[in-house]
Amino acid sequence: MSVLKRVVNGIGANSFGQVVNLLIQLVSVPVLIASWGFGAYSEWVVLSAIPTYLALSDLGVTTAASSKVVIWHERGRLKVASAVYSTSFAFLLLVGVSVLLLAVGSLAFFDLFSLLNLKSIRSGDGVLILSALTGYSLLCLLTNMVSIRYRASKALPLSSFIMNVIRMLEWSAALLCAYLTHSLVATSLALLIVRSSGIVVKNLLADRLGISLRFDPSVVGKRAFITLIRPSLASLAFPIGLALNVQGLTILLSILLSPAHAAIFGLYRTISRVLVQFSTVVNQSIWPEISYAFSVGDNQLVRKMIRYALRFSLPIACVMGALIVVFGGSIFDVWSGRKADYSATVMLVLIVGALTHVAWQVYWVAMMATASYSAFAVVFMLVSMVSVLAVFCLAQDFGLLGVCYVLVATEGVLFCFAKRGFYRLEQRMARVN
Repeated sequence: MSVLKRVVNGIGANSFGQVVNLLIQLVSVPVLIASWGFGAYSEWVVLSAIPTYLALSDLGVTTAASSKVVIWHERGRLKVASAVYSTSFAFLLLVGVSVLLLAVGSLAFFDLFSLLNLKSIRSGDGVLILSALTGYSLLCLLTNMVSIRYRASKALPLSSFIMNVIRMLEWSAALLCAYLTHSLVATSLALLIVRSSGIVVKNLLADRLGISLRFDPSVVGKRAFITLIRPSLASLAFPIGLALNVQGLTILLSILLSPAHAAIFGLYRTISRVLVQFSTVVNQSIWPEISYAFSVGDNQLVRKMIRYALRFSLPIACVMGALIVVFGGSIFDVWSGRKADYSATVMLVLIVGALTHVAWQVYWVAMMATASYSAFAVVFMLVSMVSVLAVFCLAQDFGLLGVCYVLVATEGVLFCFAKRGFYRLEQRMARVN
């Protein structure tokens, strides 16, 4: 299959994924608010942000293993690829189970719910919800590990399609539970059960397709793990930074302001990030192709894909941003039914931040696909930490608008460093040529 055909298939699969994301976002908010009330929904938003931090327990191994396995597999070093994959999978299983047990056990000694100003959810239900969502988050990491099998065999579009079918089924089951039972516990358990079934099915399908890369306990070893330590630690900076910028802000706003403010900010951000979701379709489609081209020394193709991705995604994102600015109030009203909470200024500032993110995301993808991300990873984490600190200082005095200004400044700084990181990658490829 040609590169162009794989990219087109990837765009198709990722477009389907973004449609699934959009449907989940469009349907889940009104259904959950109608089933639970806005107070319980706001607290669900805050609680569901916490397991993201527990999912950081993979220590960046999943991301690092993905790049390493694809590069070694493409170069024909199948034994090395298998050892790296199997060692990563074993590590993730061990640490994931340990973290789940520790997280659930710690709730018996720490009153998390009072700290977060949660009043609608009883502490007993809260423990069950957090336990189910933590297990769900860890299973998502294992699903990503299974996706590496497809990525290494150049079947990533199929993997993305299966992944999105799983997400569509699990959220359909969860929303049906919420509507019929009005129970947050049942909703979280539905997510966990369907994801558990989905990961088994996805793994079995890879076996049926004849994908040779698989978990092999006999090749798990210290040497493979050592090769992952440095890139894993660098990779860990990205989920930490994202957790601080997304889930961290949700939790922080709940503490500083209220769960309602956190939920409303989440609605704003979800609408504005539609621009980023669109560019992600393109960038996720070229990511594996950049890895393949870089592995065999075709650096000219790497540069061409980056250039075309920018020319394609940025202008369309600008048009989409303009439409959201014009019709944002109507979208917010129809979607959440809380027009009184809408601010055109907040939406405009978030759109500027989203466009800046689109501009630097493609450079980040190039660095990730070529395993050249260590320096940028550190910058990303540090900038995210400063961003959260700034929000902590400004949120109570300036409200959500102050938070938005901090986010735009963060995106601007990241753009500068991402562009610089890609420039260094280009210099590295030029020396090789």
